[in-house]
Amino acid sequence: MTKNRSLSIANKVALFFLLVVGFVGGGLWMALKEIHERDLLTSAKQLAQMSTAVLRATEEMQGLWTTKRSKVPVVAEVSGLVEESGDEIQLFRVHDPDFHRFVAELARPAGAEIKITFGDQALPREKWSFEKGVFFYESPVKATRSCMSCHERYEDAPALKPGEVAGMIQIRFPHQGLYAMLGNNFSLWLAVAFFLVTVVLYALVRFELINPILDLTRKVQEMSLGNLDVNFGVQNLSEKDAKDELVKLAIAMERLRKSQKVMEKMLDDDSLVL
Repeated sequence: MTKNRSLSIANKVALFFLLVVGFVGGGLWMALKEIHERDLLTSAKQLAQMSTAVLRATEEMQGLWTTKRSKVPVVAEVSGLVEESGDEIQLFRVHDPDFHRFVAELARPAGAEIKITFGDQALPREKWSFEKGVFFYESPVKATRSCMSCHERYEDAPALKPGEVAGMIQIRFPHQGLYAMLGNNFSLWLAVAFFLVTVVLYALVRFELINPILDLTRKVQEMSLGNLDVNFGVQNLSEKDAKDELVKLAIAMERLRKSQKVMEKMLDDDSLVL
């Protein structure tokens, strides 16, 4: 026995397309979010690696030495003569952590916030998180031989060990919510194309499937009420020539209508004889 259906075919098709749009939209949203977070993580890691590479590069020179004082604090200075020319020269050794901050600030991507701390309790490994539109990344800064050579000269400087975590580089990317994700990783034309394809598909199903079924249902209902003059629009067509299942159904209903007409005529003739 056929169960009572609470939804029409049109509503079921509309619900189907809504589900498709919902699942595809949700999947697209998750994919965009993952791509966006991966891009932010890559940018943060590159910035951290580039800035910490400065510290490693100064190991062979036992620190970074310049011929002029700059905004970066100086921890030592030496004077001497240039062997080739005999000119007197004065060198200044900059404080590596402050130079570290200086380089990181120069390389900071637009919109990012960077903070480098030394001497504080730091985690031995990197970590990152994404909460309320803010991407946060932390990476440890480990002590190099250059750091230890400088700290060993000054009693007030804290003691360091090779490879010990001496500080942390913290990078924040604020305002990375829906607008930023759509702006950086999403094409408006892609959304428009997806919407148009969905509308075209729904229109195709609506006019090529639902409307013919509704029209066929209406005509069958008229037949059930005694109107045998309905037109199914399949005159002179045979089921062998038809490929559309709805057309085949209409041909079968047309044959039933003709049979009903013949039966009706036969009953009328018998009633006249009687």
